[in-house]
Amino acid sequence: PFPKRKEIQQKQRAFFKELTTKWEKKKINEARAFYEETESIHDLRISYACFVNDKEIWVCSGKQAEGIVMVANTETRKMAVQNFNTDCKVLCMVFLEDFNMILMGLISKELVAYDSQMKHYLWSIKLKEPILHMFSVKDGIQGYRLYCGLANGFLTYIELNSISQPCDI
Repeated sequence: PFPKRKEIQQKQRAFFKELTTKWEKKKINEARAFYEETESIHDLRISYACFVNDKEIWVCSGKQAEGIVMVANTETRKMAVQNFNTDCKVLCMVFLEDFNMILMGLISKELVAYDSQMKHYLWSIKLKEPILHMFSVKDGIQGYRLYCGLANGFLTYIELNSISQPCDI
């Protein structure tokens, strides 16, 4: 027997209700995923900041497995994310004015150097422990002595005489 018009309308309403429920669930899940994604972006905490000159501040933020490098311009009051992010968190940073070089100590036990003017990678060296803090002292006319406080409690220093990678630690 053929179904009656009333039965067809009931089945259509039930099917329409099922479709709208699925659609609403999908939209809720999309909104939740978008919220979680934007929440993770805005949840980044500044881990270190370093004045490069009167106009620039290098700011590092991120979590354990990522480091985001941004440069803030104090005149324009704008901050731009740089195209070189680190694969882990930046623990400390220092600027060497004579070499226009930024040094970053990473949680992955690396010391990474960037050119502060051209904003590009120079070199990196692997240490035995992560650098928790570092500071530089001008060593004579040409060069710096970089003192590094390591996570194991040791204090080490690195002599830098140019922008090239140091060979002796």
